[in-house]
Amino acid sequence: MPNDAKVVADPIVVFEVLSPGSLHDDLIVKNAEYRATPSIQRYGVLQQSHIGALVFTRRADH
Repeated sequence: MPNDAKVVADPIVVFEVLSPGSLHDDLIVKNAEYRATPSIQRYGVLQQSHIGALVFTRRADH
């Protein structure tokens, strides 16, 4: 992949930084899209207002 690439063909991890306006899209809509993408093994959600992270991990049977 070129150093200036903006898109990764088969990502294995995705991080989202939530804002109050994106909470529904990131936790519901995008989560479903990421679950439907076989290459993604982990989806990390970070909130601007809290310390910590929520991490979804793909299991072999899901």
